[in-house]
Formats: sequence, C-alpha cells, structure tokens
Amino acid sequence: MRARISAVSVIWLGVVTVQMELLGPARAPVSQPGIQWRHLSSANGDLPVPGESKEQTAAIVADPDIDGVKDFVLGFRQKAPALVWYRRKPTGWSWYVIEKEFLRSGWRGLRH
Repeated sequence: MRARISAVSVIWLGVVTVQMELLGPARAPVSQPGIQWRHLSSANGDLPVPGESKEQTAAIVADPDIDGVKDFVLGFRQKAPALVWYRRKPTGWSWYVIEKEFLRSGWRGLRH
C-alpha cells in the first residue's frame, strides 16, 4: 500500500506542475493576480487519451518544438505507449507517441 500512495503523490505533483507552467509564471504564488487555474481532463474531452496505462510515472513541462508555447510529456509504465508528448495547438491539444513500447520500470525527468 505504501508504494501505491507514493505513486499517487507523484501523479498529483506532476499535474500541478503542468497546470502552473502552462497557465502562469513558474514558481508563482497561488494568490498572485493573473494566474488562472483550469482543470483539463481527457474524461471531459479537453485532452486526448494517451493510451490504456493507468500508471503515470512522470510529467515534464517543456517546449520541445521551440515554438514558444509550453507543452508537456507524460511517462507511463506497464502498458504502451511509454512516452507521450502533448502539444498545444490553437484549437486544443494533439498528442504524439515518443516511445511506442512499454517500459517495465518508471522513469523520471528533469528539464532545465
């Protein structure tokens, strides 16, 4: 049960990081004017469903295509795909598979 709680904590922190970086300045206080929280969910159709895995192991906010817009990459284990890039478009989000196979162990990432 302890491992399960840790995994849930990582997923929650990843989601908070993605929302902060995409919708407001990095490391900004929650009470700062100008930050707007918006809940995005694949269940509501806001985001494409990345695959069948229920075990997210990583979330990285970055600008891989260098277009000036923050995108994010999610990592999964146990079921393919292992890495999925969510790219922001004017009309919503698209997703691209980076690693089509599944990986047995989780991965973590750091972008600087």
